[in-house]
Amino acid sequence: MATLEKSELEIALERLTPQWLAGFFDGEGCVTVTMSGVRNPRVMVSITQQDYNLLYAIWKKFCEPSTGCLYQPVRKNPRGNEHPVWMLHFTGKSCRPILEAIRPYVILKRKLVEWGIEMALLTAERGCVGRGGSLPADVVERRHELMKLVRAENEASRAVQ
Repeated sequence: MATLEKSELEIALERLTPQWLAGFFDGEGCVTVTMSGVRNPRVMVSITQQDYNLLYAIWKKFCEPSTGCLYQPVRKNPRGNEHPVWMLHFTGKSCRPILEAIRPYVILKRKLVEWGIEMALLTAERGCVGRGGSLPADVVERRHELMKLVRAENEASRAVQ
């Protein structure tokens, strides 16, 4: 019986283990909380890299079209470097699959991953309403607490660098 050779993408997807991704995320990933609207903090997970194919493989593995996951080219030019930089963003509940996958293995950003999962759960499981809708007061309060924790942790890690 004849077999087809695996495509490069299929091979990359097989090798993209949660352990490898956790190490990659510790170096290249970021969990932040932004304000969505007047009162609603929203979790965002970003991974930035010059290798388009690597981020595309991560996107293929963790993004479903309806989850709000964005894949976009971004050109950064901090020192006159003209190489394109690619960013992969997960927002709201779309953060959960990738964060759950790396949670057992991430080292440096463990707290951020835990808080990001909690934020995603608050979005997905508490009946939170998007654009213009209201959130239960306890959800809003906890999201603000998590925003402060995430921002403080990110500030502390920048101070060390």
